[in-house]
Amino acid sequence: SISVEAAAASAAAIEASGSCHGGNGLGVGSGRSAPPDAPSAQDAMRPGESLPPVGVVDYAQLAEYASALERQVAELQAANASLEDHLAREVAFKDLYYTELCACRDRLERVSGAPV
Repeated sequence: SISVEAAAASAAAIEASGSCHGGNGLGVGSGRSAPPDAPSAQDAMRPGESLPPVGVVDYAQLAEYASALERQVAELQAANASLEDHLAREVAFKDLYYTELCACRDRLERVSGAPV
């Protein structure tokens, strides 16, 4: 039987080499997204869902688990980028509306002759 530490080291070496059977060859944290034909994270194994018992190592299952994590990271990074873009647009609109409000207030003060 293989020890947990040895299994973890072997799995890390396999994942680092990008040669996991059934993996997409992307290193964890590589910043690259999964290929477009890859199943979504909802279709893949969820982290912690069906890990093998301690001391039992299924390299194909570990590779599938690592691939699922990579897909989830890519999806979360894409969602985060989308939210950051949306936030930047909202900030720009807020600044534009505030500038227009100030201009309207200035015009109203000039027309009425009294501070608003």
